[in-house]
Amino acid sequence: MLRRMIVSFLFSMILFSLSPVAGAGVDVDFNLGVTASNDDLFLRINANFFDRDPDFVVRLAKRLPVPDIDLPIVLFLAHHSGRNLDLIIDMHKKGLSWWDVSLRLGIPVRIYFMDFPFDPGPPYGKAYGYWKKHRRNPKYRILLSDRELYDLVTLQVACKYYGLPPRDVIQLRQAGKDFKIILAEEYKHRHIYQKEKAKEHREKEKEKHGKKK
Repeated sequence: MLRRMIVSFLFSMILFSLSPVAGAGVDVDFNLGVTASNDDLFLRINANFFDRDPDFVVRLAKRLPVPDIDLPIVLFLAHHSGRNLDLIIDMHKKGLSWWDVSLRLGIPVRIYFMDFPFDPGPPYGKAYGYWKKHRRNPKYRILLSDRELYDLVTLQVACKYYGLPPRDVIQLRQAGKDFKIILAEEYKHRHIYQKEKAKEHREKEKEKHGKKK
């Protein structure tokens, strides 16, 4: 039993290492000030996470019907399928849901689901309920809306890009915060507000030493 568990664990780790998102875990300071918009940060973070040129991602977003939802999904599908973005977008424009596009691209269902030691609850309860049934019976068909797929994809972006605990991100979602806000606020906290605090601290120290003289 123990040997089987170890083999299973090692196999899952190999699968994970074979299909990483190129920019995963690389939190970059874009050198933007306090006026940086949530939209701009959302585009830049997705570009960096999926290892795409930011200008290209801006142009790509303009081609999508609902950029806030469609953009991370399209980049995720392209990364995990290795297929051309134009082909993926065209499939969706012809009437297929993003989930149906994913199935036709042959992307494994498991790619979308992170393992939790807890029940994630809304807005993930329905999707994870499907996933539990599918794991017990691979013939069980999962059906996800574009919004549900977006929630699954962006949960991975937030957790892997910033290293945030899934429970914390899920709680923010349950409190009504969209991923664009979550990603932007985390960036500002790390790279803008912390810089401002450090600057204020240096100025106070400088002023303090000046008075001593």
